[in-house]
Amino acid sequence: MFYLHINKTSKQPIYQQLVSCIKKAITDQVLKHDDQLPTDEDICTQFGISNIVVKQAYSVLTQEKLISRIRGKGTYVTTVPKTEMAISNIKNLEQRFAQMGVLKRLNLIEIITEHDMAFAYLGLESGTLVYRIILTAVYQTTPVYGQELILPCSSFPNLDKAFINPNYPLTLLAKDMYQLPLTSSKHDFSVENLQSFSSQMLQVERHEAAYIYRSTYLDQHKKPLFFIQSTYPGRYLKLVYTQEKR
Repeated sequence: MFYLHINKTSKQPIYQQLVSCIKKAITDQVLKHDDQLPTDEDICTQFGISNIVVKQAYSVLTQEKLISRIRGKGTYVTTVPKTEMAISNIKNLEQRFAQMGVLKRLNLIEIITEHDMAFAYLGLESGTLVYRIILTAVYQTTPVYGQELILPCSSFPNLDKAFINPNYPLTLLAKDMYQLPLTSSKHDFSVENLQSFSSQMLQVERHEAAYIYRSTYLDQHKKPLFFIQSTYPGRYLKLVYTQEKR
């Protein structure tokens, strides 16, 4: 609670002082997304103030969507906005996050010879050399979604040297650098509970619900070229069904 300070001789209402202190701590990144704030009782005891004053301060911050109050758990900083998008527009999801200032970071690049799911999507035989790339997309300091890329080494030679900027669209890299005849794509999505690796990477609870969006990119003969799986935790994304107007 070192970031909280109150001047009882000031004309500024105490609840406003609390609001200002917490806002400044968030701006200075002393408080980050999902950090737990002190309980009402702790603040009352520390400063000798009324519970009503603390509730008023937290109410203001809740209305401004800077914190969330979870019954039975506590009060948490919520600096990452929850994105809502129609399922019909899911192809534009990455662009929406990019407009928010989300940036991708490279976590892992390796060569593997087995990946049951991706090999099935790509029609590859076991033992085929492929690049496996793991990316985390970060809003300020908080991971908001992750991606796993599977790309055959035969189509993407020396990709470990060419993949310099994780925010450069892979479709453009495939077309411009590797001259691949990328003409179409297939997509599907599901809602699944996160396993330990994904939950650790995205800093969320294991078994938390997430949207899984799988994309396979094809050439002019419908031959699969590469595979991307995107994982969006439900706490940061809400997909909604919209009825098309006739």
